[in-house]
This record gives sequence, C-alpha cells and structure tokens, in this order.
Amino acid sequence: MVKKEVKITIVTLATGMNSDQGTVLRGRSSDRGFTLIELMITLVIISVIVGMASLSIYQNPAKDIEREAARLQMVLQHVADEAILQGSEFALAFPSGAYQFLSFNSTDRLWIPMVGKEYSKYTLPENVTLTLEIDGEAVDDEVKKQALMLQKASDKQELQPSLLLLSSGEITPFTISFHHSAISETSKLSSDGVSGIYIQ
Repeated sequence: MVKKEVKITIVTLATGMNSDQGTVLRGRSSDRGFTLIELMITLVIISVIVGMASLSIYQNPAKDIEREAARLQMVLQHVADEAILQGSEFALAFPSGAYQFLSFNSTDRLWIPMVGKEYSKYTLPENVTLTLEIDGEAVDDEVKKQALMLQKASDKQELQPSLLLLSSGEITPFTISFHHSAISETSKLSSDGVSGIYIQ
C-alpha cells in the first residue's frame, strides 16, 4: 500500500495573517460600521440643513423694522430725559441711510455729534429705510421760535438737525416710519411733542 503525502500550502500575507484568516475577515467586512469620512459627510449635511433653517427663522422683515423702531425709541427717550436733566439742547439728524444724535454748543452756536456709542452715527441695516414726517402745528409759538433759532445755528455745519429734544421737555412732533424692501407694512415711531415717544 502506497502512502500519499498531501501538502497544504498556507500563504502568509503581509499583514501577518494567513490566507484563510484573510478570507474570513473579508467575509465579515460587510458587517462593519460607518467610516470616518462617511460620518464627516453626514455631519456636514446636518450642519448645512440646521444653518439654513436658522437663517430662514432669523430673516423676518417685520421683526427687523420693529427692532429698529424699538432701538430708536429707547435712545430718543433717553436723550429727551438727558436734555431736561442737563438743561441742554439735543437733536437728531438723518444723514443718508442713517441717523445721528447732536448736541448744541451754545458758545460756538454749532450742532456737534454727541459723545457716546449709543448716540454716534447708526447706519440702518440693509433693505431697511425710514421716512420722517414733521408736524409743526403741535408746538406753541415760543417753542417754534426756539426751534427755528437752533436749526439755523450754522449754515456751514455738515449735519443739520431734523428733530429737536429741548431742555424745556418739548420734542419736535414727528412720525418716523421704518420700511423693509421685502414687505409693504411699516413700523412707526411717533410723538406729539409733549407726552412721550411711542411705537404704533
């Protein structure tokens, strides 16, 4: 009886595993989890979706003009109070696309920008504009004379006052309408000159 020798060749892979082990591992590859790249791509997609949702929530034209009206109301009321407390004359000017508070220098008879971040030139946000209406009939003759004198203090100065906030407590009667290019509605800020500043 002749004995036959059976030779089994086991190939050792570069990874240190034999071919049989490699086959087993390759067979399990379908059960593995997500790769790092797949996870990163998923996170990027989620971030973009969340960002777009947040942007759409933030972009609310009606809220934009309401917020601008509320800001100006707050600062106007504060300046009106300061005019009485300090016995000084203040004003509001409207350079293009912005507004700025002024203080009257009685020595030089000039309107100069008020000092302080909240009073400095404030540029309106993009797509937001304002219109100003003055109601001169709501103030008495003495206040009209004082207002005229202050408004004509200097023809040379760059900023001319449009609204006056006087030490007597009087304010130029006005209505300021805030507009947004995306909507037709407006947010209005007004005063009759004696009873405060209100948002309509």
